[in-house]
Amino acid sequence: MTRELEQSLLAAIGSAATEGLLQPGTGASDLTEQQRQLSTVHSDGNHPDPGLAATPSTFGPETAEGAGRIILSGNPCALFMPPLVASDDMDFTRDLKARRSQLTGELDRDNVEAYHELAHFYLLHGFGPEAASVLASVQQPPREAAEMASIARILEYGHDPKENPFTGRMTCDTDAALWAALAPVRIPPGSDFDSDAIKRSLMAMPDGLKGLVGPLLAERFLDAGETDFTRDLLRIVERNLPEITGRQALAEAKLATQHGPPDAAAFRDLIAQNSDVSPEALLHFTNSALEHEQVVDAETIGLLESYRTQYRDSPLAAELTRAEILALGASGNFPSAFELYDLQREKLMPEVQAEIIDSLSRGLADRGSDAVFTRLYFTHSSEVAQVATVDTVDRVADRLIRLGLPEVADRLLADEDPSRSRRLLRARAALALNLPRRAEAELANLDGADVSALRAMAHLANADFAEAEALFTVAGKPKEAANAAWLARNWQSLREDEEETRARLAGVMTSQQSSPIELPQSGPPTLAASREALNQSGETRAALQALLSSLEVAAEE
Repeated sequence: MTRELEQSLLAAIGSAATEGLLQPGTGASDLTEQQRQLSTVHSDGNHPDPGLAATPSTFGPETAEGAGRIILSGNPCALFMPPLVASDDMDFTRDLKARRSQLTGELDRDNVEAYHELAHFYLLHGFGPEAASVLASVQQPPREAAEMASIARILEYGHDPKENPFTGRMTCDTDAALWAALAPVRIPPGSDFDSDAIKRSLMAMPDGLKGLVGPLLAERFLDAGETDFTRDLLRIVERNLPEITGRQALAEAKLATQHGPPDAAAFRDLIAQNSDVSPEALLHFTNSALEHEQVVDAETIGLLESYRTQYRDSPLAAELTRAEILALGASGNFPSAFELYDLQREKLMPEVQAEIIDSLSRGLADRGSDAVFTRLYFTHSSEVAQVATVDTVDRVADRLIRLGLPEVADRLLADEDPSRSRRLLRARAALALNLPRRAEAELANLDGADVSALRAMAHLANADFAEAEALFTVAGKPKEAANAAWLARNWQSLREDEEETRARLAGVMTSQQSSPIELPQSGPPTLAASREALNQSGETRAALQALLSSLEVAAEE
């Protein structure tokens, strides 16, 4: 504890010296390099070691409000800007008029402090773009302006698309925790955060700002898996706002359907009202339906297209495009899905392009008709080979082999992937290309019924019918084993064949082999031997006639 306090004091002294509050004495040169690093303060106000600036004091007990903490100028949890809290005498029109009238001071010079107060006023009422415009008008104190500009972007976009001063401050016990939760696009599941500080900051806000920030926070923490905390945030908003806002309704709809497929009734009104949250509601509904492997109906796909056109110049356009393409693919309309992808490809990030190609190719291989699959695959074969996942490539290759295109499948599988599924596919392609030795090489050191079946096919191709019969038997394929036994003339095995005509012939052949006709060494055969030969010949002809009559021969055209 003593060491931490010493480091904290060194940080405070260094910060004060940086701000010109202290002048170094003769002993300044005696500081160690570690002490010099501890006294360094970044230009954004963050200390190299955030924990030192908020070390609990040994001079008094720590309270829930943080009164027992040493608050120094280098504290990374303290906001440089004034807090955004409500007051009893707030009047928007009056206060706006008063602040705008003070923008120009003596000699028509800009009153920087008045600009600062006007920007803070806009943030207090949830006007992000207006606050950003005011901040850009005159030069502001850098650290305060950085925080205010970040909050302005959060209010405008729902997150801060730029580098922001709230990074890493979600565990702070100040207002910084709230804005640190909103600054990124999403909160990684399992992240640490100060829930009390966030709720305390939210409750202190004016109702208008609370109506904007509360649902945003609820959505952010719901996506991070913090269901209970999401409910707490929504309750805070509900207690203070007389009417449910669109974003609040969206957060509640997400919360209600988080563990299953989306409820169309919960999102229908939000989507249809064409408000600011409508495209987000449509996106969430569509993405959630796709995640639960539901087919998106044609009306929803039409709305996606409409909103994509309406918001074509906004950041939502790419997300709407992605959702529309995947929805088309999920509905089985692969030609339209690939056509839209080809038109919008350049507007999508590379990782989104890869996701779309992988999803569409997998669905195309599983559910596309032969003609559609063949046409669309050859149009996008290079992309499939480059970005599709291993599972998707395997499915596409399997479809190519079943379509009688083993040479195309072989090129797609031409890699060093040692996975079992990939080796089996390469073996199947080799067999289809009449390369049985290469197929057996792919199957080396593999076990299983499917491997035995492929090995049996390789032996069939090499005319090793007896071994093929044995392998088909091991693989649990009696019909294929019987066919191999027929080629190997293994009549004993065929006696129990399911095909009666073949079993009958096998019975005749085995009986003749077990009781051969005895012929005299010289002279004509005896009458008994002749009769036996005639009987066996008749049985053989009858068995062959029955077998041949069971076979269908295509008529010549």
